[in-house]
Amino acid sequence: TTLSTLEIDQIVEAPFPQWCKENVHRSHVFNDERQLWLQQIAEGPLTIVQPFNGYKVHGIRFHTRARSARKKTYSCGVLVKGTTSGAAGGVDYYGVLDEVLRVEYPGEPIKRCVLFRCDWFDPSQPRGTRYSNINCTFEVN
Repeated sequence: TTLSTLEIDQIVEAPFPQWCKENVHRSHVFNDERQLWLQQIAEGPLTIVQPFNGYKVHGIRFHTRARSARKKTYSCGVLVKGTTSGAAGGVDYYGVLDEVLRVEYPGEPIKRCVLFRCDWFDPSQPRGTRYSNINCTFEVN
């Protein structure tokens, strides 16, 4: 079904988690185990959140800024490659990892989501980033 502009505004203004919970339980999007998983996620995460001072993703280890400050190597830098269909190309976003949190959702199998909170730099030129052809590095202000 198509939502009207008024219905969309009401959804945005209403508490989304409660709206999601009610609508997921009322509808049957899937006719298999995915429906149960969707309902469990709609219940919201468990109240226990597990913090980490580092996390490994696809074989790459990330550390928080606080942990990197005590180490010889600085491994808290993050990069999100920007993509766009325009002629200007994508804008890359550089930042520093400040916090890693893992939340879990109820039910079996256990469903986890890892959240990275980052401090992002302004990518606009010339203020934010500059590429050096001499040593092939980026300078981030």
